[in-house]
Amino acid sequence: MPAPVKFSVREEPGTVIVTVTGDLSLSAVDEFQVYINGVAAKKPRLAIFEMHEVTFVSSLAMGSLVSLYHVVNKVSGGKVVLVGLQSMIRRAFEVAKLNELIGLAESVEDAVKKYG
Repeated sequence: MPAPVKFSVREEPGTVIVTVTGDLSLSAVDEFQVYINGVAAKKPRLAIFEMHEVTFVSSLAMGSLVSLYHVVNKVSGGKVVLVGLQSMIRRAFEVAKLNELIGLAESVEDAVKKYG
């Protein structure tokens, strides 16, 4: 059974940080999309998803992140960064070459230094 997904959002100037825990399985994609839309509406320069406690990411959730990248990049020239991915999830993003669009970092501080 998938771990329940939870989200929290905080903002810093030009940056939105979404902390995600649990599984981003098919059953969580609709709720995830609500948060994605909320981030897009803020038009941040940097959208960071802190995902240390995410144990699974469905292909639909990956697609939602790619869509957010296109919005953020087009509107503000910004970047979407995923922080703290577990190795298997990180590998899935690399195999799909999504890391060419979406930044990957170990911590929020690293993401801000590298992409902010």
